[in-house]
Amino acid sequence: MKDVSHSLLRMLEILSTQPKTIKELSQILELSPRQISRNIMRLEDRGYCVDKNMQNRYFIFGAENIRNRVFNEEEQELISKMLAIYAPFHPVYSAIKLKLKSATMDIPFAYQTKDLLKSKNYEVINYALKNRLRIKLRNYVSPFNPDMPEERLLEPLEFVEQHCQLIAYEVASRKEKVFKIDRMGKVELTNEATAGRAVKNTLIDPFGFSSTKQKIVKLRLSLLAKVLLEEDFPTAKPYLILKGEVWYFHGPYCSFLGIGRFILGLPGEVTVVYGPELKVFLTEQKKNFTF
Repeated sequence: MKDVSHSLLRMLEILSTQPKTIKELSQILELSPRQISRNIMRLEDRGYCVDKNMQNRYFIFGAENIRNRVFNEEEQELISKMLAIYAPFHPVYSAIKLKLKSATMDIPFAYQTKDLLKSKNYEVINYALKNRLRIKLRNYVSPFNPDMPEERLLEPLEFVEQHCQLIAYEVASRKEKVFKIDRMGKVELTNEATAGRAVKNTLIDPFGFSSTKQKIVKLRLSLLAKVLLEEDFPTAKPYLILKGEVWYFHGPYCSFLGIGRFILGLPGEVTVVYGPELKVFLTEQKKNFTF
């Protein structure tokens, strides 16, 4: 007599892959139809849902979804909600959300391919970080320096800002720099080992700009400015202070550009309480406004 546990395991594997009749199972497992029926009962006793289709073929209900890692609509909706709450800015968020959609599209939209490229770039960088390998960064977009080289050789050091930015050592300039994942064209892995450097002195402000030094500023915010600051710059939240009924931002900044863009984009909603150098910058920027 064949070992019962072995025959049960084999039957479980078969019924999880493709529906079979009792006769087919009997031939495959070299057991009698009665033994097959008993094994079906044993599987049910162990908590498996053994179902039968219109052709009298038995199968393990739900096995295909588990084997292929397929989520049903309710599971997809829950995962999407959890990702939106806890990881909306993660580089792979959009790619996961796209894969969760049940409807298939033969021709993807351009923004979807961009999201998938961002996810792939993140995976390559993550692999390079774990294995201490250099990467090639192609076609990085910088609005402040449009004449940047098309290809850069980098040693990735650390993800920051909720994995939305990468601190890396640029080999050509011999400098530690910060790169936004959103602006990367394509990232390629090399077989060159890194020098094992660690992040030295790069600081990143809540507005996404980096420097080796930071300055402190205090801003008085309207309710609208406070809400928009939280939404657009989540890492600014620890620096928000409520005094009486007035909200203040009291925190660091690395560049006039990031914080200046925020203030100038909300005329009349933000007042600089402290920050003499920032005030000078904003005054000069006002002269460039044309309508």
